[in-house]
Amino acid sequence: MSNFAIADKDKNRIQGYKNYENIFLGDHYTAFAGMFKDFGKDFSHLVYLAVNFGGMLSKLSADLLFEEPPIIRVEKENQDWLKNFMDANKWNVQLYESGLENSYRGDAVFRIRAENGKCIVEDINPESYFPVYDPSNVRKEPIEHIIANEVYLNTLTDSAGKPTKAYLIERHQKGQILNELYKVENDKITEKLAIKVHFPNIKEVEKTNINDFLIIHIKNYGINSRYFGISDYNDLTSLIYAINGRLTRIDNILNKHGDPILAVPQGVLDENGQVRKESFGLIEVDFQESKGDIPRYIVWDAKLESAFAEIDKLVEFLFMVSETNPSAFGMDKNGMAESGRALKFKLLRTLAKKHRKELYYDYGIKKIVKTAFDFSIANGLSVNGIKAKGKMETPQILWQDGIINDDTETVDIEIKKLDAGLTTKVDSIATIDSIEQDEAQTKLEQINKEEKERKSVSVNPFNPNDLLNK
Repeated sequence: MSNFAIADKDKNRIQGYKNYENIFLGDHYTAFAGMFKDFGKDFSHLVYLAVNFGGMLSKLSADLLFEEPPIIRVEKENQDWLKNFMDANKWNVQLYESGLENSYRGDAVFRIRAENGKCIVEDINPESYFPVYDPSNVRKEPIEHIIANEVYLNTLTDSAGKPTKAYLIERHQKGQILNELYKVENDKITEKLAIKVHFPNIKEVEKTNINDFLIIHIKNYGINSRYFGISDYNDLTSLIYAINGRLTRIDNILNKHGDPILAVPQGVLDENGQVRKESFGLIEVDFQESKGDIPRYIVWDAKLESAFAEIDKLVEFLFMVSETNPSAFGMDKNGMAESGRALKFKLLRTLAKKHRKELYYDYGIKKIVKTAFDFSIANGLSVNGIKAKGKMETPQILWQDGIINDDTETVDIEIKKLDAGLTTKVDSIATIDSIEQDEAQTKLEQINKEEKERKSVSVNPFNPNDLLNK
C-alpha cells in the first residue's frame, strides 16, 4: 500500500467505540443525545438519572476474568524472565483494564516494542488500529496491521501559526515496521510528508528480526463475517436508555408535585390575585364550612406502581440479555449465604459468558507471551538484567473462576480426590493454595519434614525414660 486513508466503515467503528465509552463512563447526555427528543422539545430542565448499568456489567466482566489473574506457565528456565517481564509491564493491571475496555468496545489491541534494551508490551486504543485483511475470510491472518496516531506538527504551521494536524503511521509487517507521516486537512488526508524532517529520531524502516507481527488483536467475541469484535453493549443500549428514561420521567413527576399547593377559602386573595399576607403557594376554592371544609394542601396521588413494574421488567430483561445473574451484584432477594458450588450453579450463564471471553484471551495472551519472548531473543532484550533463554513452546494458561473460594469446600473436594487416587498431594496443595507446582512441591517437602520431626520428638512428658531413649 502506498497511501493511507480512513474508510467510512472505520469511522463508524470508531464512533461506536466513543458512544460505548460514554455509556461506560455514565455520560448518557452524550451517548444518547439523539434519543432525548422523546422527552419533548425542551428537556434542558430535566435532571437525567443515569444508573450506570453499562459500567457495572463491564467491571463485573473484568472482575471475573482478571481479578484472579490467569496463571501462565512456561519452561522452568524462563519462569524468572516471564515474572520480570510481567512485573515490568504491570501485566495484571494491563489485563484488567483491557478486560474493561474490551467489554464495552468489543476489541483490545496489544503492541510489542523495544525501549532502552527492554521488551515492552502495551494495551493501545483500538481507535488507532486499522488492519488490512481479507474481507472474505476474516479469520485469515491480516496482510499488515496499521497503527495511526494523531499528531500536531510545530515544524509545519498554517498562516495563523497553528500546528498542522497529521497522522503518524506504523505499518506492522512480518519482520519490519514502516513509519510514515501524512498531512490532514479538514479531516482528510491530503499528502505524504517526509518523516525525517519532522521526526528525525524515527526510522522509516525498523527491522524486528522475527517472522511475525508485533500487534495482537483480541476480540471480546465475534462472528465469521466480521473482523472486529462485538461489544457487550451491542444488545443493551435501548434497554439502558429505556430504564433511565423511565426513572427520569418518574423523578420529574415527583419533583413537579413535590411541593403541594394550599387550598384556602375565597377572600384570601385580593381582586388582583395578590396574597393579602405573606407570600405562599395557594389557590382559592369554593369552601363549604357547613361540610367541615378547612384550608388544606392539595396533594397528587402519583399511582406509579405500573411505572415501577415496567422498570422491574426492563431490569429483568437487561440481566437476561446481558447473561448476568443479579446474585453477581449481591441483589439476591433471599439474603442467604451460599456455598461456592451453589453460587457457581446460580451464575451458570454469567460464567459461561466469562468462559466465552476466555477463548479469545487465552489465544491472545499465549500469542503475546510467545511473540515477546521471540522478539527478546532476536534482539537481545532483557528485563531487569534477565534475558530469555533457549526456545519457548506455547505457554500454558490456568484460568481462575473469579469467584471467592470456599476454602472448606475446596479442601473437601481435594481430600476426596486424593482418597480416590485421582490426584497427587502436590496438585492438591497447588489447587488449595493457588500456587505453582514448584512452590507446592517445596511446601509438601516442608510438611513431610515437619511431620517427621514431630514424630521423632513425640514423648511422654510423665516418663523421663522416653527422653533418654530418644
